[in-house]
Amino acid sequence: MSPRAPRPRETEARPPALPPAAPPDLDAMLKRLHLPTIRRLHAELAVQAEAEGMGYRAYLDTLVAEEIAHRAFRRYARSTISTLRFNRPCGGRCSAAISASSW
Repeated sequence: MSPRAPRPRETEARPPALPPAAPPDLDAMLKRLHLPTIRRLHAELAVQAEAEGMGYRAYLDTLVAEEIAHRAFRRYARSTISTLRFNRPCGGRCSAAISASSW
């Protein structure tokens, strides 16, 4: 048997690769695990990671870091809103009671 001849390399630049199609179950699994940020970003970051030559570990680190940061932001926003809403005397009803009275 003779050895195979190597294929000639293409000289033309290839268009950027599209993200690999996610298995239909991936979206459902991410939704079930309550990972909305990873679910939203994974395809976009896969294209970016491939373009930048990022390894799988860096890609995964980026996805998880984004999920953690978004959760921290949402937690802070919820706590800020609840603090503003409930740390006032009378729960915000005092001003209505005062304006309704005949001072």
